[in-house]
Amino acid sequence: MTRLPSSGDEPEHHTSPRSVEPDWSQAPAFGRRQTLLSTLQRLHALHPGPSCIVETGTSRDDRQTAQAGDGWSTVAFGWYASQTRGRAYTVDCDPNALNVSRRLTAAYCDHLEYVQSDSLAFFRQWAQQQDP
Repeated sequence: MTRLPSSGDEPEHHTSPRSVEPDWSQAPAFGRRQTLLSTLQRLHALHPGPSCIVETGTSRDDRQTAQAGDGWSTVAFGWYASQTRGRAYTVDCDPNALNVSRRLTAAYCDHLEYVQSDSLAFFRQWAQQQDP
């Protein structure tokens, strides 16, 4: 499992309190577009600074036709994290799925962590790091 950064390990671009308004019109193609954009807009309204998004189960199919069924939410979360100087984690136990996800989200990889792990193990580790 990939080690998760503690709060002291965060890169400088993650700690900026300055709010950046995403350019919603420039969001890339992904499935369930209106629902995901509305959700991300709500997140931004509640927390306008850099956010941390954790997704369990990554995008697994990079064929253009798959975006409707698979959703490609990893693309949406990576784009949003890049727009707000945040961080998104995509967790999957399948290394092939993570490779597909890396290809789909290459433009946002500076703001994504691709974690090969069972999601329950990931969250146990996450909780341990959050407890002082």
